[in-house]
Amino acid sequence: MITLNKTSLIAHVVSQVTVGDYEKFLNTQGLTGGYYPVSGLDVTMADCLKERTPNLYFLKYGGLDKLCVGGKAYTAEGQLFDLKIAPRSATGPDLHLAILGEGWRLACYREVVLRLFPIPEAESWGIAFCKNSEAAFEIFRAMMVLMINPLFARILDDEDLDIVTHKLNLPSDGDSALFFKLSGLKSMVEAQKDALIRLHEGKKIIFYWPTKISEKTELNSSLINEEGLARGEKPTKGELNLIRYLEKNPNEKETHVRSI
Repeated sequence: MITLNKTSLIAHVVSQVTVGDYEKFLNTQGLTGGYYPVSGLDVTMADCLKERTPNLYFLKYGGLDKLCVGGKAYTAEGQLFDLKIAPRSATGPDLHLAILGEGWRLACYREVVLRLFPIPEAESWGIAFCKNSEAAFEIFRAMMVLMINPLFARILDDEDLDIVTHKLNLPSDGDSALFFKLSGLKSMVEAQKDALIRLHEGKKIIFYWPTKISEKTELNSSLINEEGLARGEKPTKGELNLIRYLEKNPNEKETHVRSI
């Protein structure tokens, strides 16, 4: 049902496999698919491909249009055809992009070929406390300029910020905060943290790097809500619309944290 090519870092996956089972299998091989659909981990690949379900970790890995590189599909008349894997430098239309998310009106996937990634060596949560949401947004923009693509990012203000800082037993040093999660090689994550601190040195911004297991667990639960995804909980309408918008407008990723 799942065939890996560790040299090319791609996987051939039967479309009826659930995303959760797929990810668990990859993890045993030291890999990740980088895909956490907002509709939950219990859905099948077929359901996600049919609706082009947005990826919660879009900022790091991209959406299905970037992760899906080929496969096999049936036409409406029942004819099976290959969606050939093309090199990234190839030009011309990608047929799989025409099928992806169109509700099986043109064709439906029997098998999909997806990109793979090594499991990150390190992950680190960061919190940047600042005076308002505009300042928090500027921190995120600076991350994009430095090509620091977080696994996840979110701005919290007022009551929402108070709730999370209370759970973490932290003082709320400002009216707004950017919460973000970095991942990758340990040396790279540390370098990214150092770059952010140096860039904002002398400004009224306080960085906090949660290290306690309880803090990380609370942040995952409260912000990313991985546990909720495993139960199939739905994102808010605002979150869903923003992620869909980002997948269609990849050059405007920074808008992701403006309103969430």
